[in-house]
Parts: sequence; structure tokens; C-alpha cells
Amino acid sequence: MTQLNYNERSWVIDLISEINLVSSNRTTFQFRATGEQTLTTSDGRLFPDLILQDENLNVIQGWECKFPDTSILDDDLLSNAKIKAETLNLESFLVWNVKEACLYLKNNDSGEFEPKKNWFTKKVNSREDVFSASQEWKKTLFEIMTDLRDLFNNGEIKTSF
Repeated sequence: MTQLNYNERSWVIDLISEINLVSSNRTTFQFRATGEQTLTTSDGRLFPDLILQDENLNVIQGWECKFPDTSILDDDLLSNAKIKAETLNLESFLVWNVKEACLYLKNNDSGEFEPKKNWFTKKVNSREDVFSASQEWKKTLFEIMTDLRDLFNNGEIKTSF
């Protein structure tokens, strides 16, 4: 019997849809989300999982998204997110494995990306939980969007183009 599996790509598509839905219904969020745009570097092509844009469609942040079986402290995940942020000339990026998200900001003195804020999703501990706990990760997404809006508005995160 054929069975459909909810995977990371499915979840990222749902994240993008949810960000755009929430943003379209509220004047308080001026974000738009897209995904899988090709980023060409001297080392090859990269594909940010999610690109956050402002109301003028400027890229303001990249997100790397995994399922809970990949730690948000995974070296490859963080290295990949950092390379993409640097290539896009951004001061921040976000990594999220559904269970936990972490915002990284570039330190102006050292030039290194450092953790700024974490969010946690209740009821998500495994890859199997992601689909069934969609209301939980949507709550976390709303918290992330609210906090990001505040950080962009108060200038803690500056956009670079």
C-alpha cells in the first residue's frame, strides 16, 4: 500500500504558507516568505530553505529548517546557514528543527554569528510529531514572527542589501 510521508520539504512549504497567510491578514507583520531560490557562490550553488523578505521584497533573513532528529547545534547546519547569510550580506539567520529554533546575530566587533534567542515547541520530540503537532509549531512560528518584527523594528537586527 502506498503511504505519504510528511517530510522536511513539506514542513518548509507549510511554514512559508503560514508566514504569508499570517502576514497577509495583519498589518503588524511585514514579512513575506519564499523558498528554494538558488544562491550562487564561488563554491557552487546553495538553496536556503526559507527566505524572509520585507514589504519591498528585500531579503532580510535566511532560515535553515530541519526535523527534530537534526540538532540545531549540528555543525553542518550552522556552517551552511552562516555561509548563506554571509553570501546574502545579512546580519542574522535562523535555524529551526521544529522542536527548537535559534536566532543568530552577527557580532559587530568579532564578525561572528552568535545565538541571540531561542524558541521551543511543545509536543514535538520526533519527526513523527511534526505533522500531528502542527498547531503547536504554528504557535511557535507566531512567537518567532512577533519577536523578529520587534527586533527589526527596534534596530537590533539591521537589514543589509
